[in-house]
Amino acid sequence: MTGAQTSMRRTDARSHRAPREGVLLVNLGSPDAPRTPDVRRYLREFLSDPRVIDLPPLPRWLLLNLFILPFRPRRPLARPQPTTACAGSPSWACWS
Repeated sequence: MTGAQTSMRRTDARSHRAPREGVLLVNLGSPDAPRTPDVRRYLREFLSDPRVIDLPPLPRWLLLNLFILPFRPRRPLARPQPTTACAGSPSWACWS
């Protein structure tokens, strides 16, 4: 078998594999405080990004300013309290 045949066989084997998928976790920040104006400011900045709401600018603006921002920031913002059994544990494992 020549080097070209070996190379071609490797390429064929790779082309039949299923596409690889993954998950990317990103910290997108949070409001400065759990108060309505801070939550509204955060949501406006975050949801105005065209990569977050995949709509043309006008429908995205209408959705954000007529349906999301007038109502969502007013909902109670209860923060979870850490349990007492979490001393020394990573923070993600400490929320009940």
